[in-house]
Amino acid sequence: MISQSTGCVMRSDQLLRAMHKVFSHDLPNQMVVLQSLLQLLDQDEAARLSGDGREYLRRLLNATRRASDMVRFLKEMGRLNSFTPRSETIALDALARELQGELHRLYPGRTFEFDGQWRVPALVGDARVFLSALLELFAGLLAPQGKWCHVAAGSERAGDGVALTFRLDEKSGAPRPVGFLQMIEQRMEIVLAGEWLRLCDAHLELTLPADGATRFTIAVPGS
Repeated sequence: MISQSTGCVMRSDQLLRAMHKVFSHDLPNQMVVLQSLLQLLDQDEAARLSGDGREYLRRLLNATRRASDMVRFLKEMGRLNSFTPRSETIALDALARELQGELHRLYPGRTFEFDGQWRVPALVGDARVFLSALLELFAGLLAPQGKWCHVAAGSERAGDGVALTFRLDEKSGAPRPVGFLQMIEQRMEIVLAGEWLRLCDAHLELTLPADGATRFTIAVPGS
């Protein structure tokens, strides 16, 4: 006989599975349809709208993009919850090459220049976890309209672990408002990166050098 508390837990699990199905499949599909329709409206009909109408359309597009990002965040958090990391030796030069290839694929209009100094050539963890975290970090840190980025990466011993450092310099020259670091840390991509890294007990730290670059360090214990 199933107790009342056990039945409640089973019911909760069923509801969570149903919600995950919506977030991971149905809702993203609907968001794609909505974005596509709004983009078509913007391309084909915006000239016929009044000034107020164009402003409303702009706000709708922005709100839809934001909602789409939130849906992706929820989907990725669900994937994180069911992900089981493996333990393997990760060659950092190979990881950097894979990262470069993915960045060129995801940002075809940008130029990335990489410099790597791997004082520690390898670490222990799950390569899929570190690649996913790095891609989220770049997505959250790159300037929206940037065309060029120099990436200086390296690794060194830090206590009984390894510290991976990445410095992103886009030479944008744009001033940063007060509290900009806190704003970055709250971006969904940065939150996702931190959650990916926690699967391997790694820790993320972001800093903003005075020269306008962005620097992040990933501390990996016991490697």
